Amino acid sequence: MIAIERLPEEQAELDSIYNLFASNQLQLSTLPDGRSESYQLAFNLAKNLKLKKVYGVNAPGGTSQSILSNGENIDMYKEEGMQVRNMARAQLAKIQDGSLSIRDYILFLNQPEIIQKTHHLRYIMPSRVTNGKFTNPDAMVDTAFVNPKYIGAELTSVFKNRDYKIYSNIVTTQLKQQSKRILVVIGQAHIGSLQSIFRDDPAFKIIEATQYLR
Repeated sequence: MIAIERLPEEQAELDSIYNLFASNQLQLSTLPDGRSESYQLAFNLAKNLKLKKVYGVNAPGGTSQSILSNGENIDMYKEEGMQVRNMARAQLAKIQDGSLSIRDYILFLNQPEIIQKTHHLRYIMPSRVTNGKFTNPDAMVDTAFVNPKYIGAELTSVFKNRDYKIYSNIVTTQLKQQSKRILVVIGQAHIGSLQSIFRDDPAFKIIEATQYLR
């Protein structure tokens, strides 16, 4: 089973597009987001494996880390955020000047130490920020229940809530399909969190992507 960062509510559209692609009636380059990992990685692999579907397991979200911009210890959070962004920009610059391939960039993103850096910034560091308020929060943040004293932990809870819903979509789809192996193609920022959830679920065993990215 191959799962991607698309909503389950979009499954009918996904099925239609994938069926056209699998039967050689569609070029991915003709789609507005045809260069996305959902298509370029998941669809191509599913076609090669002769799978009937690619499953959407995403959950609504997309809250920006930038809404946490003030409070006690905010400088620590911002400094770590800058370090992670600079690291990513350095790799993107190598892609643009031709010294790094897309393959090696994907390999870089999936290294355990890089996943841990992203995870620490997104799910660990924010809790050190207290006594603040969100800046321009989106509709996914229910500000009526946000406690300013724990503003950083509140942001982490928004991210984690979405990841638990993604986890739920993965496991319930697996129950229906009875798949023995699952590949999840999803944004790198989710990986560390999802791995921590699945490690607590004895029904699953995590296989690092680096074992396949030779």
